Amino acid sequence: MARRVFMLGLDGGSWNVLDHLFSQGVMPNLARLCREGVRGVLESTTPPVTPVAWTSLMTGANPGKHGIFAFRKAHPDNSYLAMPVNRMDMKVPTIFDYYRTDPGLISLNLPMSFPATEIAGLMVTGMMTPQADSAQASHPSDLLDRMAQAGVDYVIDPKLEETRDIEPGDIFGGWKEAPDEILARLGRITAARMQAVRYFQEHHPWKVFVCVVVGTDRIQHMFWDELLPENGGPTSDRVKRYYAELDAEIGTLMESLDPEDALLVVSDHGFVKTHGSFQTNEWLRQQGWLKRREVGRSPLYPLKIFLNKLGITREKLGVILSSAQSSKLQMKASHIDWAGSEAFLCGPFAIRINLKGRETLGRVDPGEFDALTDRIIAALLDIKDADGVPMIAEAVKGADIYHGEGEGQPGDIVFTFRDDLNYTVYAGELGGDIFDHDISKQGDHRVDGIFAAWGGGIAPGARDLRLSICDILPTMMHLNGRPVPAVCDGRVALEALDGPQDIRVEDDWRQYLGDAKAVNYSQSQEDEINARLRALGYLDDD
Repeated sequence: MARRVFMLGLDGGSWNVLDHLFSQGVMPNLARLCREGVRGVLESTTPPVTPVAWTSLMTGANPGKHGIFAFRKAHPDNSYLAMPVNRMDMKVPTIFDYYRTDPGLISLNLPMSFPATEIAGLMVTGMMTPQADSAQASHPSDLLDRMAQAGVDYVIDPKLEETRDIEPGDIFGGWKEAPDEILARLGRITAARMQAVRYFQEHHPWKVFVCVVVGTDRIQHMFWDELLPENGGPTSDRVKRYYAELDAEIGTLMESLDPEDALLVVSDHGFVKTHGSFQTNEWLRQQGWLKRREVGRSPLYPLKIFLNKLGITREKLGVILSSAQSSKLQMKASHIDWAGSEAFLCGPFAIRINLKGRETLGRVDPGEFDALTDRIIAALLDIKDADGVPMIAEAVKGADIYHGEGEGQPGDIVFTFRDDLNYTVYAGELGGDIFDHDISKQGDHRVDGIFAAWGGGIAPGARDLRLSICDILPTMMHLNGRPVPAVCDGRVALEALDGPQDIRVEDDWRQYLGDAKAVNYSQSQEDEINARLRALGYLDDD
């Protein structure tokens, strides 16, 4: 039977965190949901990065098909420069395309959904939405205004500078100065988001409802040591308060659903404590695969720093100069000798070979590609901790984990650190230490996210499930009585469902693609998005 499906996304939700909170009695409603329904691990994408993972969730496809590999993509004029990605860069249909003509879809804050799709239902976009253009942040375009008129103080992405006089977009850079204020603001944002859920439940018929809460991710980045102390002690009271309030909202949501409705609780990735940052380009330099300019930095580098202090970033240069002029100037200002380098960090946990015929100043002959890739992987796996134990949990060729026709800039090598010795991966400064322990983040991403389900159609009692993030869209569509698009790499999670299932498949999925073409951010939007990503600790370049 077709049933309504509500998907609640807890960005960064992680069982190590939630089980610790359960043991303290902090989240009784979510704990009851897990007891009465099913729970398991939701395996994220490799790497477990927000835009990649949420795109796989909303398409059911691996990155090799959907074409999103990081927060940014290569600039068309220069493969070493990057620009932010958005929904229009996806190469396969999303949930919004499949439900485009169905008024029963409501979506609030799904990351990577900007610009809003013209659907028959309602949507507000999520992370990667610039505030510079609110008209594209929702559909209908006046939806945020209508919510405000109804008394919903809706905020898409928390921005600290709205309440404090600090640098625009700076969240992590200033959180230690006002931790209570940040926690209170995240609590207000979450409360308003769930208020919006209740408003639409009351005023708009729905079949599929998607809502993503981002406060969990932000808190776990910033307050990990208070949330999950290394000595196993209790969570601090001020952090408990946020999760207790979130749990109360989950309880209200559970009570609002009909007995036949299915509720899925998912995350895009999990979380662990981070011990610092891995300066990947410096590691590549010390291994002999990346070369810096012989003078250490370009003579134009001081000019680059001076312009940045004036607010003239690489994005704004594109307004002042032509694209070709901007690209040429930035290449000259780089401290990397691109023509002399064989590999470089191209995104989180991803190394790219500087291949001739593909990269702007490619150096590596195609015939040398496989051997070089193998050597870099072997060297990564040989990085040891103080006890002589390998620090890298996995290092694989991108071609071995990505498949499909999606365009983009995938890593030729993708790697992750051990959960118990996690490091954030940055490009980093050249000439310094490979490992930097002085960073603002306390927690960072891991592959194992969460999956829990409760309500109609759910088989109670199943434990220790292990699903792929690509399984969520097929499972939702199946529960809602729709066929599963053949393009999906994921499957219907039969082990979580009650009774025999008749799974239908939609072979003609291309009909949902339409004729949409990639649309890049405007210069002001790109500048804002990059600034916010840097503030969140996801970018470290100038």
